Amino acid sequence: MDISLIGNFIRFPTAKMVWDSIATTYFDGSDTSQVYDLRRRVTFLRQFGGSLEKYYNDLQGLWREIDFCRPNPMECAVDIQWYNTLLQEERVYIFLDGLDDRLDKIRADVLQMHPFPTIEQAYTHVRREAIRQRVMITGNNTETPGAVLASKGVKTGQPTPSSTGSLPASNEKSGELLQATWLSRLVA
Repeated sequence: MDISLIGNFIRFPTAKMVWDSIATTYFDGSDTSQVYDLRRRVTFLRQFGGSLEKYYNDLQGLWREIDFCRPNPMECAVDIQWYNTLLQEERVYIFLDGLDDRLDKIRADVLQMHPFPTIEQAYTHVRREAIRQRVMITGNNTETPGAVLASKGVKTGQPTPSSTGSLPASNEKSGELLQATWLSRLVA
């Protein structure tokens, strides 16, 4: 929030009242030019040799904004499910379309899956293949995604089995015992 606007909202007693006031003041839900811009950005977004994780997260962020501006219009539970299924399918097509050409085989594999995958399932399959290609082509996986490292409790900047040839005994900076696992277990 711009610093000059804080004075307008600082005296509200709850965060909900602040957000409600901001929504009323600055968003009416019918800004078609904003929706157009978001959809245009989704249409032109491509991986372009960059990180698969960044490409996927950028798409997800744009889709969240679109969903906020254009919520599911259905009321019946069956219709809501049907609409969400169609939306998921469309998003899988968009995601696959923006992938680099080196991932063409996995793109075809995802399109042949039965039942048709959600966007999260499609991303998981593509991510696995991207990691496999990186390992097979370079002989190692030098760019293990940070989320994997964090979920396994590995601290960045610390020696790993693949970089030292053996298991490190301890963390020299803090004296704590460093739990290490082989790189293949991190990405498996």
